[in-house]
Amino acid sequence: MFQKKIPFGTERRDLSIFFQSDRSEPVRTQFINHFTDRRYWLDNVSLERVQVTPVDPSERFMLVYNEFTSSQEFVLNGCWSDVNGELYTGSITVAPFSSVVLQKEPDTSCALTTGVDELNGASMLASLYPNPVRAGHQVHLSEALPASAKATLIDMTGRAVQESSLLAGATNIALGEHVGPGAYVLILRAGTEQQALRLVVE
Repeated sequence: MFQKKIPFGTERRDLSIFFQSDRSEPVRTQFINHFTDRRYWLDNVSLERVQVTPVDPSERFMLVYNEFTSSQEFVLNGCWSDVNGELYTGSITVAPFSSVVLQKEPDTSCALTTGVDELNGASMLASLYPNPVRAGHQVHLSEALPASAKATLIDMTGRAVQESSLLAGATNIALGEHVGPGAYVLILRAGTEQQALRLVVE
């Protein structure tokens, strides 16, 4: 009914596979090892029925290409991001003989700032580093927090994927292993103040 070869490696990872079936329950899943290593670890396997809705890829993705010898500007409708997580709204300029792949984002994503304003009247947090950063590692603030704050990591669909509490003077935030690759917005909240920083996870 359905077969898929699954790559493996030395690191633990999560994998979701979706497939369509015209069969009824009960069902059986087999995992077959065709390789020479003696042992593989596999756990937390579940087989679930899900409902799907057809999606037109052209509504969410766009290839913008420039076939001319000079830079060209293309008008955009709404909020879009490239493969590096850079957000675009209104228009995008493409260099000669090059192209950019864009993904549609919620309009609220482009309304967020890419820098951090003053927090409770203190000095600005200029940037995050390293950026991009790998999941499971720490991302550092260029300056210490002047007040206790709550840090929320939000993906481009608006879903909060991680929350943590930071004390005054904190200079780093640990990212969980569960944070997948992609573009995120790190929201810092202290009292009634709220700021946002853009972060890319590799």
